[in-house]
Amino acid sequence: MDAKRFIRYCIVGGIGFCTDGGLLQAGIHLLGLGPLAARAPSFLTAVLVTWYLNRGFTFRMKHKSFRESFPAYIAANAAGLAINFGTYSAGVLLSDTLAQYPLIPLAVGAVIGMAFNFFAAKWIFRDQDFRA
Repeated sequence: MDAKRFIRYCIVGGIGFCTDGGLLQAGIHLLGLGPLAARAPSFLTAVLVTWYLNRGFTFRMKHKSFRESFPAYIAANAAGLAINFGTYSAGVLLSDTLAQYPLIPLAVGAVIGMAFNFFAAKWIFRDQDFRA
């Protein structure tokens, strides 16, 4: 059961990464924002997308509302989110090369934060009625 859930979680993570990376690139190349300024809206949008998809697809908890699950999702994932954003920020601030290619530190941060966030999300979306 956990293997299926983890595969769905990875699929959602991939969608979140594409959302984050696409908006990050748009912010940098279309809006002229720096890599840190562009990351804020891309990151927040990716968090909303992954919460929504994890709620409905990975953990099948559609009956839990935004108000019921989103604040807990953010709180439980805060460490993983900090790891993700911190890794990205360190990369673009400490390396001119990584600042030019921000998808690299974005991917590294996503992978590092993913495992922690999976276990945190499992806790948020727990329910006796879960069916893999």
